[in-house]
Amino acid sequence: AKASAKVKNLITEMSHDLRTPLTSIIGSSSTYLSQEEYMSPEEKRKLVRNIEEDAQWLLNMVENLLSVTRIQDDKGITSVTKTDESLEEVISEAVRRFHKRFPGVTVQVHIPESFIMVPMDAMLIEQVINNLLENAHFHSGSEKPIELKVRTENGVLYITIKDHGKGIDPK
Repeated sequence: AKASAKVKNLITEMSHDLRTPLTSIIGSSSTYLSQEEYMSPEEKRKLVRNIEEDAQWLLNMVENLLSVTRIQDDKGITSVTKTDESLEEVISEAVRRFHKRFPGVTVQVHIPESFIMVPMDAMLIEQVINNLLENAHFHSGSEKPIELKVRTENGVLYITIKDHGKGIDPK
């Protein structure tokens, strides 16, 4: 029962993340269908490319959710399969996805010049970064740029996402 409650909470938390690409797919396909005769071939290709990209991302997210539910042990502990990934590529993809949804929001990214490989599940880390960027945008109440900084210290990787908003109520 404890494990199924954790899965339920995970699915509830992810529902917003699943709605985002679905909304984009519906919007792009609706635009295509209603404006097809007025669009150039390049505009049509761009919409179809967006639909494909969001559908692929959605498929990967659903597969990850299914994987999480399958890999829990009898104590409800989840293990994640990690592979060495380029941190810069994962962060770039998360920021690109964020900008696709919020094109007017500035994110200042500061990554060390050195190439950093990190054992991780890239899709899940990308989603965490994206969620934090969205929270910074929605809850800060500030128009100032969001800062995403990466640093390493004594073999530890730190990723900081900072907004310049009102902060969290101490209560």
